[in-house]
Amino acid sequence: MKNFYLPILLFLCICSVTEAQERRLLHHTKERSNLILISTGVGMNFDFLHTGGENALTALADRKTGFPVIDFRLEHFFSKRWGWFADIKLGIPLRYSRNYGSELAKSLEADYYVDNFAFERERPGVSPCMATGVAYRIENSRWAIYPRLGIGVNNVSYQSVYLDLKKKGGNELYTIRYDADNDYGESNMDVFILSVGMSVNYKLAKYCYLVFNAAFAQPIGKRSSIEYQKKDLYTNEIVERRLYKANTLGRDINISLGVGIPIYFGRGIKTGKGGTTRKERMRGIMEQKRESYGLFPTTKKKIIRR
Repeated sequence: MKNFYLPILLFLCICSVTEAQERRLLHHTKERSNLILISTGVGMNFDFLHTGGENALTALADRKTGFPVIDFRLEHFFSKRWGWFADIKLGIPLRYSRNYGSELAKSLEADYYVDNFAFERERPGVSPCMATGVAYRIENSRWAIYPRLGIGVNNVSYQSVYLDLKKKGGNELYTIRYDADNDYGESNMDVFILSVGMSVNYKLAKYCYLVFNAAFAQPIGKRSSIEYQKKDLYTNEIVERRLYKANTLGRDINISLGVGIPIYFGRGIKTGKGGTTRKERMRGIMEQKRESYGLFPTTKKKIIRR
């Protein structure tokens, strides 16, 4: 439960800090109640999978810590402060940290003749991560901060292990599989996540801005699991079975830099340094003219000289 509340507390802290600076940020702001932001960027993803102990699942899914990521995001602000977002990130892991299938085969070679069907080092596939939720809006004429909180799905790949064994000095034949429900080949699983993040935008032009983005994904719900099976090939009976679980599979942080395009709807409300709108300033100017020239600006008051 602590892991569940941590992203929520982080989101509330971000909103509190940005809200405390709101008055300063709103000087010279052009606020629009309806705004769509489309952005994309490239960066790095850092996997925070806990790999301690003899957990086969974390060993199979252990990717090199940092790898490239591409993100696409859509944000729609339907009110002065609140909106929703949807984003997708495509992680491109370069390799696994270890070849678990080869390590397992070597450990069994003392007692068995081993046929390893995954003798070559596997490369992890593209790992998509999708999330949607609420976003908060703080803007001024150049800078904008958008904290966000949502839920989504993180797709994590892991290595395949498929070994055939023949007992040395005997006739016993076995097969070893991890996650036997899947077909042979590279496997993956979906992990439900709580996503908390923040974008910081800098306006380059009216319809172009630079965006820095950071997001943290925390797995929620049931722990991810994988089943190990050792099966007798003569009787087709499972002689050994184990279940490996992990609650950190899918936990990561990604940081990216990119560009975005704003799409405005409705008229903006221009505010000045003193917090007055253009309409209020024009009303003050007209009142001054009436005091000097009378009811109509074009009619001067006659000055009677004695």
